[in-house]
Amino acid sequence: MSENYKGPTVPKPSELPPPPPCEHRFVHLDTKKKDCYGGGYQTHFVRVDRFFCEKCLEEKVIKKDEYSRDTPEWF
Repeated sequence: MSENYKGPTVPKPSELPPPPPCEHRFVHLDTKKKDCYGGGYQTHFVRVDRFFCEKCLEEKVIKKDEYSRDTPEWF
């Protein structure tokens, strides 16, 4: 072997090009619902929906909450 051979070169992380942006495809993971008495004839309704992207596994959470006497339509 040659004395000047240094092996294959690997680029540093700072030299790599940035990854292309993900074209998200979110899939519904689960929904959690909770209601509790809030006093003054009001009930606190909370709904939490969780989604994840099939491609990059990013998680997205959507939370809805409302104080109401009647059950909201989205609950």
